[in-house]
Amino acid sequence: MMKSSGNSTTFTVHDRLAAAIAPNTNLNVSTNPSTTPTATCSITLSTSTCQQMMTTSTNLMPAGSLSSATAASCNIAASTGTNQHQDLVNLFECPVCFDYALPPILQCQSGHIVCSQCRQKLSSCPTCRGPLGNIRNLGMEKVADTILFPCKYQTNGCLLSLMHKHKLEHEDGCDFRPYMCPCPGASCKWQGSLENVMQHLWLAHKSITTLQGEDIVFLATDITLPGAVDWVMMQSCFGHHFMLVLEKQEQQFFAIVQLIGTRQQAEKFVYRLELSGNKRRLTWESTPKSIHEGIQQAILLSDCLVFDGATALLFSENGNLAINIIMKKTFYRCSCFLKSNIYLEQVGTHVHYISDEQFRADYRQLASAKNTIEDLLGLVHKEIDRRRTLDADAQKRKEQIRREYQPLHPDLYTFQSRFLSENFKQICSQLKSSNDSIKKLGNGLYSMPVFTKEFCRQLIEELRHFEASSMPKGRPNTMNNYGVLLDELGFTNFIDDLRNQYLNPLVRTLFGDEYMGDTGLDSHKAFVVSYKIGQDVDLGYHYDNAEVTLNVSLGEDFEGGDLYFGAMAKANRTAFSNFIFVEHSPTFGILHRGQHLHGSEPIKSGERYNLIIWLRSSSKRNQLCPMCWRKSDCLIPVDSDSYGDGMTNSSEGN
Repeated sequence: MMKSSGNSTTFTVHDRLAAAIAPNTNLNVSTNPSTTPTATCSITLSTSTCQQMMTTSTNLMPAGSLSSATAASCNIAASTGTNQHQDLVNLFECPVCFDYALPPILQCQSGHIVCSQCRQKLSSCPTCRGPLGNIRNLGMEKVADTILFPCKYQTNGCLLSLMHKHKLEHEDGCDFRPYMCPCPGASCKWQGSLENVMQHLWLAHKSITTLQGEDIVFLATDITLPGAVDWVMMQSCFGHHFMLVLEKQEQQFFAIVQLIGTRQQAEKFVYRLELSGNKRRLTWESTPKSIHEGIQQAILLSDCLVFDGATALLFSENGNLAINIIMKKTFYRCSCFLKSNIYLEQVGTHVHYISDEQFRADYRQLASAKNTIEDLLGLVHKEIDRRRTLDADAQKRKEQIRREYQPLHPDLYTFQSRFLSENFKQICSQLKSSNDSIKKLGNGLYSMPVFTKEFCRQLIEELRHFEASSMPKGRPNTMNNYGVLLDELGFTNFIDDLRNQYLNPLVRTLFGDEYMGDTGLDSHKAFVVSYKIGQDVDLGYHYDNAEVTLNVSLGEDFEGGDLYFGAMAKANRTAFSNFIFVEHSPTFGILHRGQHLHGSEPIKSGERYNLIIWLRSSSKRNQLCPMCWRKSDCLIPVDSDSYGDGMTNSSEGN
């Protein structure tokens, strides 16, 4: 019931659920058994101040005083609770789009509500045609905080009901959400689930080219064709698929990228489109649109790279236009990177730095005549300075290597299943079955063949070829002085494909969701370390900055160098105890949890190469940094195409 008086509107709702809806109310209890239980929720709104008043009066019968008729009435009320809840939810229905009006809830002067999305398009109330204004219905917003709203895809089969704060996030990636074919200008009427979009494109739109990698070139041919024309290409990187669309309308060109994924996933990426040539350059940088949003609205608003026909001709060659597409994903490091887990090889231990005074007080026992406390402090300062510019320096090296380095075996840089041993492929294709090729060496410790001998041989040749070149080289980590960072060398896409196609399902089967999180293993750090007499010969006791580590022996002739494993690391670092020794044979990989403390014994002769892949889950490390044992209160963005420490901004979702 609604009453209007001047600039104030009062809504009175009679409902047995009102006491639950408005818990902060006055409760009057009557002992008169003849009084029928009632509840009244009164919401008074002032259009000028948007003030609210909620009152509830409830009369309750004493125990044992129910008549048979009243008891039957209560049973009926209990059985119809679901209907009453639905009736309450229906009060929030927007009269324009028929979706639910969720906070902020706006009303007209007569009290009619409309959702915030429709409000932007309206100049008058769709119910009474009166002026809308900007009046918030705070009473309805409080009620909305207490009830569950069904998913908008309920008719498609989704059975979830959620608090309004979580509803939009769920619907963005709901498994029952239907998707249209994303191809622009096509008459395709296909609809299906998100996971089936790519399969549809591969089967129904075979002319669309797919290129692998985060840095590719899209060639649009015959750009002088008359009329409206679309050019479409797919880009695959970071475990996702992106669609580049170049659309020509009249004499205007519009270039944009959309992700075959959710809006939350799209917000984690940044793409750059670049036209260059004839000493000219035109660039556009933005976040890709998701398949949910589509691209037509962005094109209509020119929220994309826009250029006219004359500009297109400046950058074209023989009627063809090349567009360079660079895709980046924003990863972060925990702030502890600049102060924690600093390895001092001279004393064989990790230290934590806050200030010079703190370091001198906490680590004076490490000092000796050979390594004074000031000497050690100088080494700490040097390492912190290196870490401050680590990502920028790595990006410079990577760009120079990409421009100038001539690979010995170019085919190695693109992942191919023929590089894997047949036994490993069988293990990954039959994860539910037992397999003699995978051996459990201890709790969470597995050995299995991974690569072929030929692949290992060629990779070692490639690494030696690179080491002999004049290209700049970075250290694999603070504990290894000799080796190669594979991401800098150009193996990022190789490891991405290996991780997504094989290692993700394998790790989930062996270790479970505890080490995968909601995102799975979505980043990595990959490097090769080498050991030989006169250089690094062993590796100290430590744990890895990873959820799970794959350590593959690439081979060469060597003796010694066995791995040893202790207990799981803890915040105060577990002491040496109960080692498991593992002989590491060429082509075989050891798969273990990153926080499983381990090291390697000295090699006695020869040279040993090991490929190390630190596998990381952003959803796990967003909650707890494995290096400082806390949830990071300060994330450092990585201003490069590096994975950083595998963290993402958790407020963006997964």
